[in-house]
Amino acid sequence: MKLEINTREQLYEIINEKMVKSLKGRRYENLESAIPKVYVLETSSNLDENIFFDYMKKEFTSRMDANLSYFDDNELIEIKIGDTYFYADPYLFYDLENARFRFVPIFTLAHSQVSDSIIGSLIKKSFFFDYQWLDFNESDDEYDEFIVGISSSFPGELIANEENVSFSLESNSSKAFINNYKKIVKQLPLNKVKIKYFLSNPESTHIIAYNNGKITFYGNDFEEVKEFFKVKTKKYSDELFEIEKLAYNYEGVYIIFDKEKKLKEKPENFLKRLNDNNELKVVSFQIFSDEDEAYGVFSDMHVGGSLAINVYRFGLQILIRPGTCSNTVKRILNFIRKNYDPLCKLYISEKEVFNILDYDYKYE
Repeated sequence: MKLEINTREQLYEIINEKMVKSLKGRRYENLESAIPKVYVLETSSNLDENIFFDYMKKEFTSRMDANLSYFDDNELIEIKIGDTYFYADPYLFYDLENARFRFVPIFTLAHSQVSDSIIGSLIKKSFFFDYQWLDFNESDDEYDEFIVGISSSFPGELIANEENVSFSLESNSSKAFINNYKKIVKQLPLNKVKIKYFLSNPESTHIIAYNNGKITFYGNDFEEVKEFFKVKTKKYSDELFEIEKLAYNYEGVYIIFDKEKKLKEKPENFLKRLNDNNELKVVSFQIFSDEDEAYGVFSDMHVGGSLAINVYRFGLQILIRPGTCSNTVKRILNFIRKNYDPLCKLYISEKEVFNILDYDYKYE
């Protein structure tokens, strides 16, 4: 259903109304669908404003056969795909230097089954758009209560013979949550992770964040929601910037496996399975290896560029070339977490990695 939305303020007012109705519906009528949601999508670093708008129009129209309408001096873009409406706010992150025109929030009031499919199809077809791969292995100490719902439908790209799982847990503090989370999921490959945040108290604002950057929300205060994903996006974009700075010094980042998940197979086999997966949007035509190490130079199909990946038994080293999008590192990290090791960690400091390897990893 088309709503009369011609300004950013009208969009936010309608979202706030829908949030309140969704909260009342869940409380009294157990309604579970069509709550407001946003997909925070990543594009490319250092984009000029005009180039951003040109590429955005081109990608939505050519990839998704969408109709775009511009309102309020381009502060609001209505995107119609079939019978489904999305609304982009391209200037919401304008005051965040490393996120400006690199990230764009796409709002919708559509059912998740519909909007997830459309956004997923866009990401799959596009070389411009990518997800914002959120990291749930870090504690969010600013929030008091957590509920996590975890499910796994393991596709088996990296290891075999794993069972599908589904469970949830609840706690009163972030530290207790993180400890319980690690104990339960230590050996489980996760296909989807979501965390539900109660902000202030269970009667106010509820935010459900997914590891692909989708955020659904209901309650009484949309301003809290905006602040939540602006904080997340600032932290995320600042980290991407730090990774890209390393490229100019020919330094890399590391993805370190949990000690119990060190590779028992040849690293070459692991790297070949990364190369064979279309979801990662990276491809290498030659892989070099020996018993304990594998190496390949990959072309990045997301906005171009290249990167080198070294696989060791303790993890990966990734070196992106100058001009390559560092979100590819996040994409690889997320893929490994859901298919091999949920507790692997990303390290930007080489010194920190060497300390970990010296004390925690004793390979012969």
